[in-house]
Order: sequence, then structure tokens, then C-alpha cells
Amino acid sequence: MPDAETRKKLEEDYIAMVEAGSLFGEPESFDELMKRCESLQNRANGVPQPPGCDHLT
Repeated sequence: MPDAETRKKLEEDYIAMVEAGSLFGEPESFDELMKRCESLQNRANGVPQPPGCDHLT
């Protein structure tokens, strides 16, 4: 996952894309997107998912 400075830049870019209408449908929050990215990273690295996180994949 990105460090704090990189995460802030990614969030700013994501917000700009949302405001510009660059994403289809109702965009998820940046925090939810980062949770899904973390889940994907963990799955790719073979890290077991905590209970209740099945919906993030």
C-alpha cells in the first residue's frame, strides 16, 4: 500500500477524476477503493482475509 504522501496524491487525483465525470456509474469512496486494493494485494500475497471482508474482493 502507498505511503501517506503518495496516498494523499492518489486521493487528490481520484477526486479530480470523480469530479470530472471520468468514472462510470456511482464511484465508490476513495477509502473503499483503497480497502479493495489492499484486499487484492493481500490475496496476491497469500495473506488470509479477515472475517467479513469477502465483499471487498
